Amino acid sequence: MQETLHDYGKAYSEIVKLALSGNCDEAKAMLAKIPGQPNPIVRVSSHGVPKLSQVIVFERDGFRCRYCGRCVVMPPVLRLLSICFVEVFPYHLHGKMDVSHLAFWRDIASCDHLIPVARGGISEVENLVTACYMCNSIKQNWLVDELRWAVRPAPVGSSWDGLCSQYAGLLEMAKECSDGADLPYFRDWSSAVRRLQ
Repeated sequence: MQETLHDYGKAYSEIVKLALSGNCDEAKAMLAKIPGQPNPIVRVSSHGVPKLSQVIVFERDGFRCRYCGRCVVMPPVLRLLSICFVEVFPYHLHGKMDVSHLAFWRDIASCDHLIPVARGGISEVENLVTACYMCNSIKQNWLVDELRWAVRPAPVGSSWDGLCSQYAGLLEMAKECSDGADLPYFRDWSSAVRRLQ
């Protein structure tokens, strides 16, 4: 697994392919190699942005953080990987980052409000950009200009889909591992992904 410190998209793609093809031991071994210790950073919420709107924004932005450029993964994909491989890829239901794998802060997609809700921003697609949770939590209620950041242009012709195309198969696999994969959270994401396709 030769990935830059910046982008683990290819590794996650290979892990999901291995898992879905029945090579769970190899998938688990690869997942264990992704650097990251639990991190004591508070989880960022999406301020009630509907799942369909989130998927539209993620797809528009090529599943890349518009601040740092990192490839990000659709949120339920990492949660499903945790259900299947909790020993090496822990997740805490209430977002405790001192318990969860660093990937839940670094590699997971979130929607950031360009004009924060606390400053009058709305949760419409035009005011949202894809951000990794790391950039989202750093930005908080600041405006991009106040941080002297730039919003990167959305990539053109990107083939990275945040593993949306693998979501249904991974969900079925996770349901075989645990009843925890049969939650409304995962059904809502399934519905959003299907409506977009």
